[in-house]
Amino acid sequence: MVTGFDVAVPNGLRVAAWWATVLRGESGIRPLTRFGTSGYPARLADEVPGFVAEEALKDAGADPAELPEHAAGAVTGESAGGFEFGRRALRALWSKGSRRIGTYQAFA
Repeated sequence: MVTGFDVAVPNGLRVAAWWATVLRGESGIRPLTRFGTSGYPARLADEVPGFVAEEALKDAGADPAELPEHAAGAVTGESAGGFEFGRRALRALWSKGSRRIGTYQAFA
């Protein structure tokens, strides 16, 4: 049973903000800020700014302090398919370096 839902993605925190950016066609790809990129060929990424995992609980009307121990769980999802493609990309990364990773991994 799904009782709460939230979105934490680079182009919008919370469902309403994310959906508005989707409708406007806005990307979440921006310059990296969480670490220095001078040693990397890529300087852009999908970082999730300001992420705090509380909205799904609010959406469900749940207060963790009122729940018995182990009475709640969380399911997270992602859309990084293409596992075989990813495995080959990691093998290339480890054996040949970061410049050998293709841009297609991002949407495989």
